[in-house]
Amino acid sequence: MASQVLIFAHNNAYNKDVLQENAYYYSSSNELKGLIEGVDKIRLSDYDAFNTNNSKRITNYYNWDSIIERHIEVFSKYLDR
Repeated sequence: MASQVLIFAHNNAYNKDVLQENAYYYSSSNELKGLIEGVDKIRLSDYDAFNTNNSKRITNYYNWDSIIERHIEVFSKYLDR
């Protein structure tokens, strides 16, 4: 995400949660092969949007303040019992 390259990611829950709609997903080696072979047909606007969205996600979601806040929320639920 941070290196601002086009991302082809395996279609699974973790990757979907992290990358959201900012990557191209594949479920099989044949699908990955098709993505690689068709890389020259990917629109520059998609590439730019993916990079912009991924950069924003890193800044807004994957930073220490956000991570600490989410941990406090989880711990507070269990400590308040």
